[in-house]
Amino acid sequence: MVGVKSRTAQVRIRSSPPREGRASDAILPAPIARERLPLSWTRAPITAPQVVSQNLPLSRCRWICWADLPEHWRLPDFLEQADPENRGALLIRGCPPEIAALLESRGWHSFAAGTEALLSLDGPHFRRASLQALVRRGNRRGRAEEVSFSPGVQTKFCRLLRGTAHAHKPQLRYLFRSELEPQNRCFVFRDHRGEWLAAMTLSRVSQEFWHTERLLRRQDAPVGVMEALAAHVFAQLQAEGARYWSLGEVPFVGVSGSSSLVKRAFIGAGRTFNFAYNYQGLFSFKSKFDPLWQPLYLCSTQRISWTMLWDLFEISGCRQLVQRQFSRLPYQPPQWETPGYETKECI
Repeated sequence: MVGVKSRTAQVRIRSSPPREGRASDAILPAPIARERLPLSWTRAPITAPQVVSQNLPLSRCRWICWADLPEHWRLPDFLEQADPENRGALLIRGCPPEIAALLESRGWHSFAAGTEALLSLDGPHFRRASLQALVRRGNRRGRAEEVSFSPGVQTKFCRLLRGTAHAHKPQLRYLFRSELEPQNRCFVFRDHRGEWLAAMTLSRVSQEFWHTERLLRRQDAPVGVMEALAAHVFAQLQAEGARYWSLGEVPFVGVSGSSSLVKRAFIGAGRTFNFAYNYQGLFSFKSKFDPLWQPLYLCSTQRISWTMLWDLFEISGCRQLVQRQFSRLPYQPPQWETPGYETKECI
């Protein structure tokens, strides 16, 4: 177990991914837990929620991919506005234990689908000598900094994206905020010539909690630049008084076996999917920081079904990604993979 010196004694530390447990098995202090939202949901200085959602054709369910909520709103406030009479079938993914427990208390169904890597910003997450060596090695190649949103920054962000190892594969959709948005923060690592080698984008859950949306590294970037960038972000958030930083989701990890045929199929598909989307590599990178691991849930007003999982697999681009790995044909991105395909609706 990792001994993290914390501002509160309520945090329970896990140094390895959790086995699937109850949705109420949260690890955060109560004041922080009450402010949590599903992954990629944010709070913003707006008066009405802005939502990105998709209709799932087979399961006839509305998938709420993410939403921008007014300041001080919590998930119950949103649900009362989005579906006040509880008539429509809704689905939300990336739910931490606090959210899953809340939804279960309202009659929703939950399904463990992955795990989240959390960093406590007063914890010794950079104490490993090997990690410190990587940070020093990266810092010799340039410097990390935060950049403000602008058309020029957007252009450089897209250029960096085209230079990543997975740029020529079908891109995943609606699982996270893939675009650089004005309300989100962007941290970059530049080489000594000013060229971007890596970037991280963050969305704000609350004043004390930040969530990672994108982790981008140029294919030819030197070893250590991502670790150096992470160290800079960690120090910056810590200096601002934030308490937690989520490195985001690792799908399929921490999901145990089950007697449910649907869940067993999900686990089997996840193991097969690793060849197309290397989530084990993502897990290895995030494990370097000795994070606090907690489960993430798929939650729906309906029971989780085969059709619902297939709808997600199709609309999120996972099927196209797997299919591309079996094909040698050149990949032509469809219209929805060009910038600006996401549209927000107000409710």
